Amino acid sequence: SMSGHLDDAEQAMDEPIVSISLGCPAIFLIGDTTKDISPIPILVKSGDVIIMSGKSRYCYHGVAVVISHEFTNDSTVFLECIDNSRDINYINTVKEYLRNNRININARRVVQPSGEWIIKQGTGAIKSS
Repeated sequence: SMSGHLDDAEQAMDEPIVSISLGCPAIFLIGDTTKDISPIPILVKSGDVIIMSGKSRYCYHGVAVVISHEFTNDSTVFLECIDNSRDINYINTVKEYLRNNRININARRVVQPSGEWIIKQGTGAIKSS
């Protein structure tokens, strides 16, 4: 699990975050710009993609719980990308790991397209002078 937080360390807060889930399903919580509003739970499964852009980039979010599950054929779509020369033991090791774990891959722009440096202050960004 991951407690409620903001992804506000990067300079390009106006750019989206793309989040890809692999392995166990989880309950993803998305709230508002303060912790005063109760978050909305969303079930994310292996292969699901969440895109946070616009206002949601400034909202608290986190993972409440990871749910262990039996790795099924439906969950192995991404394993087709693994080199076919790999032996079955390697593939079984990956399946075993993902049966009880979740991998989250995030992609985001961390600097402004102009290359201009931004000095971070608190939970917001300000232009450097």
